[in-house]
Amino acid sequence: MKKNGETAQLRGRLICLVLMALTVAGILSLHYDADNSYRFVNTESLTYVRAEVVSVDDENLQIDSLEPDRMVGTQSLTVRLLEGDSAGQTVSLTNYLTRSLNVYASVGQTLIVCADEPENAAPYYTVYSYSRSPSLLVILLLFVAITVAVGRAKGLWSLLGLAYTIFIILFFLVKVIFHGASPMLAAVGTVAAASFFALCLLSGMTKKTWTALAGTLLGVALAGVLFSLFAALLHISGYNIDTAESLLLIGQSTGLRLKPLLLVAVLITALGAVMDVAVSISSSLEEIHRLNPALTSAELFKSGLNIGRDMVGTMTNTLILAYTGTALTTMLLLMGYGYGLTYLINSDYLAMELAQGVASTAGVILTVPAAALIAGVSYGGRLSLTVPGAKSVPARRRKKK
Repeated sequence: MKKNGETAQLRGRLICLVLMALTVAGILSLHYDADNSYRFVNTESLTYVRAEVVSVDDENLQIDSLEPDRMVGTQSLTVRLLEGDSAGQTVSLTNYLTRSLNVYASVGQTLIVCADEPENAAPYYTVYSYSRSPSLLVILLLFVAITVAVGRAKGLWSLLGLAYTIFIILFFLVKVIFHGASPMLAAVGTVAAASFFALCLLSGMTKKTWTALAGTLLGVALAGVLFSLFAALLHISGYNIDTAESLLLIGQSTGLRLKPLLLVAVLITALGAVMDVAVSISSSLEEIHRLNPALTSAELFKSGLNIGRDMVGTMTNTLILAYTGTALTTMLLLMGYGYGLTYLINSDYLAMELAQGVASTAGVILTVPAAALIAGVSYGGRLSLTVPGAKSVPARRRKKK
């Protein structure tokens, strides 16, 4: 029996992989940039290439008075370009170290250099950043190793699902919104596809997958509904974000729509936590049902609520703290400007952060009863209603063969 279940899971995963490949091919076939390649500035002459520091010819540096472990000033460097049309060429450049852009160069180090090479002018080279690709690769490999070591086969499937989610956000959601497609339709498609494939890769096309998927989509939808209500009460939309003015310029050329962007951000932000809750409850109730098949839907629903309540205590902090963490530097900046409490409470910034944080967290919490109800009905097969003051009707037991 167990072997049959594992075979069905594997078959479901293979079908899922085929569908993933088809959607990836479909997304890559979209050529929005060919129709509209709007850019703020002309960057055709700019390339960012790796370069090795051959020598530090001169330094005019001093210790930063605010950060004693940092140096500010200038360095005269000779570097060898490792990529691009001028690969192998040795060039001289000045490296400016400031408090905001501080890339300290040493001999033998690999840097990223911005090469501005216009057709009718002499090329100009500046230091852009450290070459972080090797370190990023090490970090990603460490993450993969930890995930596989702990999660084994399911860890591998979860990594594949994560890679697909990142792909669909970067190559579908961002691109179609940028080029004027409906942000809401794009977000709904992204959430549905990312949820389905992530869950399907974990459990195959099983009842647990469909149950968790239904709970996930309902939880994300509830977060979106709550944010829409909060946005109406607080008079906020995509037009209130800091980059609205720049995005409006893009919208004039590409059709980008600003108003729904905050709602789209809530749906994407809530997805991971909502999926976690939905899967946890669905898996727990499936196991409870397997151990005691006689439990009714009402009894399973109650068990799901009890399990979910233990999760609510931590989930109430999860997304709120995530938003607070990202907002920390902005809050410090507002404090530096000396704005009073009245200004902060009534600002667009606080209204947006609070509405997004509360809506996302509330959506996660509401996923508990939603997922418990869906899983209870799915596994129990029927609802058993209990009249207050009366004895509950015992669940119908399976006949012994």
